Amino acid sequence: MVIRVEALGEVALTWRRLTAADLSLLAEWLREPQVARWWNNEATDEAVERDFGPSVRGEEPGEDLVVSVDGHPIGLLQRSVIRDYPEDLAEFAGIVDVPDGALELDYLIGDAALRGRGLGARMIAAAVETT
Repeated sequence: MVIRVEALGEVALTWRRLTAADLSLLAEWLREPQVARWWNNEATDEAVERDFGPSVRGEEPGEDLVVSVDGHPIGLLQRSVIRDYPEDLAEFAGIVDVPDGALELDYLIGDAALRGRGLGARMIAAAVETT
C-alpha cells in the first residue's frame, strides 16, 4: 500500500508478522524513552521473548506486526479482536458496549525521526481497512 505521509511524500507502508529475528529490534524500540513512556514493557531481550514469543510462535489469537516504510522497519502494530481476550473484554464491557468483531489496536513508531508526521494515524487506518 502506498500512502502519503506529511514531510515524507509518498511511501510504501507494509507489514508482516513479527518473527523471532525481530525481537532484538523490538527490544531496542521498547527502550526508546518516548516508546517506554506509553508501553509498559520490560525491554530486556529475555522479557521481550517472554512477552512477544507466544505471538511469534502463533500461540496468541492477536497479531504483532512489524510495520515498514519503503522496506525499512519503523514500528510495531498489534491488532486483535477484543473478544479473543476475556480480561480485555471484561474491562471494556464495564464501560462501553463491545460489538462483535471490535478490534483493539496498539502501535509504536520506534524510529523517532518518523514521529509527528501522521504515520501513526495512517498505520491505524490501514490496519482497520485490511481487517
